[in-house]
Amino acid sequence: MKKNWMPLILFMTTLAGSAYAQKTNGQATWVNPNSFNINMGLGLGYMTGMRIGGGLEYGLGKFILGNKVPFTYGIAVRTGLSLVSTPVFSTGVFGTLHFSWGALNPPNEIDFIGHFESYLGLGVLVVPYVDFDSIGGLSYYFSKNVALNLEAGIRASYIGLLFNL
Repeated sequence: MKKNWMPLILFMTTLAGSAYAQKTNGQATWVNPNSFNINMGLGLGYMTGMRIGGGLEYGLGKFILGNKVPFTYGIAVRTGLSLVSTPVFSTGVFGTLHFSWGALNPPNEIDFIGHFESYLGLGVLVVPYVDFDSIGGLSYYFSKNVALNLEAGIRASYIGLLFNL
């Protein structure tokens, strides 16, 4: 029954945060070249118990498609821990690509869309074995430095916080 509350809690958190979020003013990107961010969170797996995840990322560069749509890219390290009968720890290194929905310059009526950023990462899982892996996520920025983060990948799909330093 507890799992049915998760979407409602997520919706209410996002709604409350958007009331206090800073105006985006056409924020083109949230993760920028030479920026450093940290994220961490908790998740519940249907059959796999509790999960803890997090990581570090460094923004390497930026490019623009069609002179209008900016993307940033970086390198990230992610860790995940599944707390099951036999806990499993995973670590991976990923190349990431970010897109900020604020680059679309939404009208004032739907400016909250500008607070979202989508990202994906492709890379290599290095612990407990070597294999290709991926991560993906969506962040909602309350301010330039703090976001609610939803991420899936490497044994640790989670809801947590992201901090831009």
